[in-house]
Amino acid sequence: MFVITGINSGLGKYLYQNLPSSIGINRKNKESLRFQIPSNATILHCAFNSKRDLKNYSLYVEDNYLLTKELLELKNIKKFIYFSSIDIYGPTTPYSFMKRCAEDLIINSNIPHSIIRISGPLGPTIRKNSLTRLLFNEQLTLHKDSLFNYILQEDILKSLNTFSELNGIYNYYCSKNITLGEIAKEFSLAGKFGDYIYKIFIEKSKKVDNIYPYKKTSIENIKLFLNSSFKDFKN
Repeated sequence: MFVITGINSGLGKYLYQNLPSSIGINRKNKESLRFQIPSNATILHCAFNSKRDLKNYSLYVEDNYLLTKELLELKNIKKFIYFSSIDIYGPTTPYSFMKRCAEDLIINSNIPHSIIRISGPLGPTIRKNSLTRLLFNEQLTLHKDSLFNYILQEDILKSLNTFSELNGIYNYYCSKNITLGEIAKEFSLAGKFGDYIYKIFIEKSKKVDNIYPYKKTSIENIKLFLNSSFKDFKN
């Protein structure tokens, strides 16, 4: 039995939609459901408040740190799978700091766990991001040289059995990065770019095994996203 957090959007919503009989947890129902979690459940912890413009710090901590702590206090968990981020390897931001704090909670627990540091997932339930803003010709805050790595939500779904068998920390990213400028050139987009340069820091992650099983690049995953899921994405 899978228990999935963050089912209102993003990866959690996608997994919840594609895993029949799973239990979904969100901010509204988490208190009522915490006593209904079956024994030997596998937690898929996807929930994360990723807002960059923080106005409510207590809610940010509650959503990201305290929720993880509460989940770890549940009884008879078979496995705890946490979807972290490769942003862990970059400069410290509120986002990466909270990801690291949640990881530390899990590592220091006595619960069998796998922590999967993923790159940017693409699929029908993703939140609006720099790629979708570029595709919709919206203004970006990021410079055209900003560097990303993209995988697919469906890749993650297909890898759940692998995650369940692993213990420890693992990376999950594709074989080749891409800049926003390269995406714009590939699809003949003008692009309304900003000044801030964002870069992933995968080169700092080599001590952690990358378990992404597919020989696909970021541009290949973007094309698969456009051909299959982008039509379902709401601007």
